Amino acid sequence: MLLLSACASNRGPETAEQNDSIRWQQHLNEVQKIAGWYVTAKIIIKSADERFSGYLAWQQGQADYEIDFVGPMGAGAMRITGNAEQSLLIIPDKPAYSGSSPEQLLRDNTGYRLPVSQFYYWARGIPNPELPYQPRLNHRGQLKQLRQLDWDLEYSDYQPFNGAVLPGKVVMVSGELEIKLIRLNWQAIDSAVP
Repeated sequence: MLLLSACASNRGPETAEQNDSIRWQQHLNEVQKIAGWYVTAKIIIKSADERFSGYLAWQQGQADYEIDFVGPMGAGAMRITGNAEQSLLIIPDKPAYSGSSPEQLLRDNTGYRLPVSQFYYWARGIPNPELPYQPRLNHRGQLKQLRQLDWDLEYSDYQPFNGAVLPGKVVMVSGELEIKLIRLNWQAIDSAVP
């Protein structure tokens, strides 16, 4: 009897771990199927000596993206558009800046180090599969926390979207820089109002 009990208790944690792994894989598969979206959010950026808040509107197609920032980083408005090959930064009353990555454009022209290329994954609550990562899952198999590159991320307020579940709040921290995306409002592109 004791032997059967010990075997059953040994299988319990493995089964729970396997269930978590299965739920996580299902969640990843569902989210990775979403190739395009329109999302709006409030964005708050804090560094050691500054704090800005504003709004973000992001339209993602199969290959191209367009991200509008209104208010943050001391700018009235700015837009980043691009694809895997090229990015363009547009700030009112300034010439358009082009470059190979949105991170470089922002760093060179605003001084901020934002992981824009990783937002494609991180905003949806999944890691970049091409880079090492350390996940911590909630009881539904979704990311609760993520460590990737030199960023620590926290996720909450998940909501259904196009057959998957996406976060409503993402907090990203790297050193003294903190970026919060809150009240994420996900919409299908055909219902978007850019």
